[in-house]
Amino acid sequence: MMHTREVCCFSLVVVSMVAACASDGPSGPIAGLPFAAALPSCGPADGPAVEILLVSTASAGTTEPPAPFVRIMITHALSEIAGRTFRLGDVNGVASYIAAPGEIEVSSGGEVRITTADTARGVAGTVDITFPTRGKVAGRFSASWTPRTMLCG
Repeated sequence: MMHTREVCCFSLVVVSMVAACASDGPSGPIAGLPFAAALPSCGPADGPAVEILLVSTASAGTTEPPAPFVRIMITHALSEIAGRTFRLGDVNGVASYIAAPGEIEVSSGGEVRITTADTARGVAGTVDITFPTRGKVAGRFSASWTPRTMLCG
């Protein structure tokens, strides 16, 4: 039979392990923006890019969903983003919070971690983005892939 001290120590180890595993980035859906879509786009140098829309309603497949929504631009092709983490605000991408038509706030920092990215399964991962006045947008997303014809370059 285990003594009280051994049980207490064992419980502490288990709780510590669970907390360590759970701290691997944001978890759960994004508060207020539980739906997502991913679309092909053109980057700033007219190269391929992936646009991720985090939206409040299931009509995520449009390029201009109803506000509020977050638009994330990753300046890499779909085939290049799976398994990677992108810091926002540099050459890899940017995020904007659209609170209402014409009311746009660019992120002050953050990152997007992509776990899945292909036309069949869509784009999935986590975001942890900070906006100067809106605060933090963080959590998991799973975006359906919405094909559209883009002519970049």
